[in-house]
Parts: sequence; structure tokens; C-alpha cells
Amino acid sequence: MEGLQLPIYTKIVKQKYEVQVYDEYVISGNTAVLRCQVPSYVTDYIMVTSWVQDGIINIYPNTDTGGKYTVLGNGDLYIYNAGPSDGYKSYACRTVHKLSGDVHPSSYPGRIIITEPKGNVQPRITVEKHSRRQVRVGDDITLPCVAQGYPVPTYRWFREEKDQLSPVSVGDRISLVSEGLLRISKVHLDDRGKYLCWVNNSAGEETVQVTLTVTDLIISS
Repeated sequence: MEGLQLPIYTKIVKQKYEVQVYDEYVISGNTAVLRCQVPSYVTDYIMVTSWVQDGIINIYPNTDTGGKYTVLGNGDLYIYNAGPSDGYKSYACRTVHKLSGDVHPSSYPGRIIITEPKGNVQPRITVEKHSRRQVRVGDDITLPCVAQGYPVPTYRWFREEKDQLSPVSVGDRISLVSEGLLRISKVHLDDRGKYLCWVNNSAGEETVQVTLTVTDLIISS
């Protein structure tokens, strides 16, 4: 294994680990996010390959699910417009070890627990409020922005340019994936910079900031 000494490689491959999915509370009508929890000591070597609903329905990354689900590159499962019927479903994640090829499903499935609001609820961010993402030129990336609130919040993306915020222009390469997610396809070097997601409803507002770093392809002679 190039760049990795054999004893270290063997130790990494033989490390035992468990995958967990925890229940998630969500206000009816909002987006729920389920995460595949992997121990930190193997995170770099684990990839989420799919989610399994009720033990029979596979949900894969980058597939059309009729607008109900999205699986991000980091394995997070987004469930849109969560309602009472979604509370009866279970979701397990399936992972693969990049070095050994071993497949590990989560020990137990997780569920989303639907709550009904009692009055207006100010948006509460359920992803990192300040995060950094890195992507290579030509690859695709999705920037996350999710909140809970009532009425269901609206989302708007802005980009910081010369110390000013300008609305992100949606076009052939840049699109909004349902609520809150900004997808940039075939990333260019000039896509790098700070992006801000503004979330609001009649009860208040919140923001999420993502700093995007773009690395150029290095071609060795």
C-alpha cells in the first residue's frame, strides 16, 4: 500500500468499530437530518454507501428520490417535509471500509420523531453554523444549511464578494437542492470563498456560514 507502512495498514484494517444512527427530533414540515455516527479513529477510512429504509428500501447518494431524500457526500441523510407517516419508518446506514472493503451496517436503525409546534418557533440551525469545505477543481459539492422552525423557514444563499454579500446566482452549475442545500457542479477555482445561508420565518432569523476552499489538480511530469 503506497504511502502507508504495512504494520500501520494492518492495524487500521483490523480495528473494530461500530456504526450508530441516533433518533432525531424534527418539527412537522421541516427537514430532518440523520447521521451515520462512526468512531473518530476510523472516520478517514469509512465511507457511507447507502441508507436502508425499513430494512428493504435502499437510498443511495446522488440518486433521484422524487424530492423526498438526499444523501450528501459525507453520508448525512436529509428527509424533506417530515410528517407523521415518516415517524413510523426506520433508517439504517451502510458503510464500507476503504482499505479492507468490509461492509458494516449500523448496529440499530434510527427514527425521526415528529413534534407539533405550539405557537411560532424561531429557526434553530441543525448543522454547523461556521464550517469549512474543501473540494477539487471539477468535482461537485453540496453546501449544507438546515434549520427547524415554525412556520417552516425559508432559505436564501449569498456569497461574500469584496466585503459585500451578493445573492448566489442559480444557473447550469449552481442549483438549490430542495430546502437549504446549495449544490455546485464541476467546481471552478473562482467558486472559492465565503457563502452565507440566511434562514428566516415570522419568528426570527439565523445564518450559516460556509468557507469553500478549492484545490487545483496537480499534474506531475
